[in-house]
Amino acid sequence: LDVKASDCENDEERMALYARMATVAEENLNDADMAIAALEKILSGDPKHETTARRLLAYYSDRGEHAKAISMHEILLGLTENDEERLATYIEIARLYEEELAELENAATYLAKAILIASDRQDLREHFEALVEATQLYQLLYDVYVELLGRDNVDDSIKLALHRQVARVCQDHLSKDQEAIKSWEACLCANDQDVEAIDALSALYEAVGHWDSLLYVLDRKLSLTEDEDEEKALCFKRAELLLTQLDR
Repeated sequence: LDVKASDCENDEERMALYARMATVAEENLNDADMAIAALEKILSGDPKHETTARRLLAYYSDRGEHAKAISMHEILLGLTENDEERLATYIEIARLYEEELAELENAATYLAKAILIASDRQDLREHFEALVEATQLYQLLYDVYVELLGRDNVDDSIKLALHRQVARVCQDHLSKDQEAIKSWEACLCANDQDVEAIDALSALYEAVGHWDSLLYVLDRKLSLTEDEDEEKALCFKRAELLLTQLDR
């Protein structure tokens, strides 16, 4: 069959011969290596052959050939527009990259794709954020979360969580002060007692010279503090700001 297929000039007939060869190898000879070789020849002639890709995926998975399994998953991704199937495949590819191949950057990239489908999955976001910290792919997080923030179909409570992560990354890692301010302000707007947002905005407003805004957050800090020493320090800073920057 192999020789006959190799000599065959008709593509369709050649693929059929290799398919028959794979079936004989599987069912009659119990020869996985021969079956895989035949299936790989089918796929080389037709890279979008779904049945063959699924059969090879099963073989590669059983054998622990994770890189090859990922390549089959990627073929199958190109053959479906079903979001649930794509989500499950992205998550599985990310798992293989992280747990089997120790390629954390690739794992983060595929989790990002999953989150763009399922932004409501907090478990995926938290896992993605941990991978970003491990790989320092802060720009990736920024790009994905900003895209989600621009969507109308993302819940407001989720957008608030996204704003917090964007603000942290922009302030601490990307030197995007204005973007950090915008996202921290969204957090403070949702909760005017958000201590993290107040502290972050205090530093940012001072750094960029937004003195009226700085005065506002200092007043918010004063209203929340119960520590006498902190209250005195804030009052002094407030007075200094009024005298030196706001001329009041």
